Amino acid sequence: MPNLGDGSSGFPYLSARGRLVIKDAIMLGAALVTMTDSARVALARRAPPIRPG
Repeated sequence: MPNLGDGSSGFPYLSARGRLVIKDAIMLGAALVTMTDSARVALARRAPPIRPG
């Protein structure tokens, strides 16, 4: 089985900094999705009910 971490196998090797950046980007995306969903729920609770007519 070839070593998947080297450049000759076709699989790109990420350094420790590269992995850190990828992890941070994923965590930032997850935080943004969570924040958006929480804000939507909070604003829905604050809004007055819509009365027909």
